[in-house]
Amino acid sequence: MPLNLEPRTGDFVPYLKFNGKAGRWYTRNDVGEEVEVTDMTAIFDLAGIRTGWIHFAEGEPPQTAWDVNGAIAPRPTDMPKAKRGFAVNVFAPKFGGLREFSSTSNGAIIAVRDLFNGLFENAPERRQGKVPVVKCEKVLPVKSKFGTNFEPVLKIIKWVDRPVGLPETATPPEPKIASSGKSADSDFNDSIDDVPF
Repeated sequence: MPLNLEPRTGDFVPYLKFNGKAGRWYTRNDVGEEVEVTDMTAIFDLAGIRTGWIHFAEGEPPQTAWDVNGAIAPRPTDMPKAKRGFAVNVFAPKFGGLREFSSTSNGAIIAVRDLFNGLFENAPERRQGKVPVVKCEKVLPVKSKFGTNFEPVLKIIKWVDRPVGLPETATPPEPKIASSGKSADSDFNDSIDDVPF
């Protein structure tokens, strides 16, 4: 019986990142250029967030060792510079659809932890299968002995049905057809008319 393994083809989810030193959001566009994301508003798949050890090295994909079933994974011996961090899929048509937001910075960790624990974890909309539309309301300067960094302030501004372009963590959802005959993505775009994507 053949082994069901194929080499990776370089398929990956483009990133969304928060630069804590500048207090700004960035992503890569379709031609690979880094561009600033102003008025960062996106759907966050917080139900599928991963936490664990991450090492970012310049010009290389991040090395990761994810926690399993809520238990903190031990720091891998081959990743001595790894830090605790997270990765979460986000979706917004204005910056090209699906992106992965991952970070080990204190400011991003605090913002996502507070968002998850304070607004997401026990929300009734979550139990209804909705996903949150999250907005970066502002960035706060945080002074330390290393200088001034910035921390994003993230707020849930509404809840929407999961768009087709944001697959569930475990298994991608089947595309839904709304009663009007439009795709679920069309309904998603209609339902967030007041969100500035």
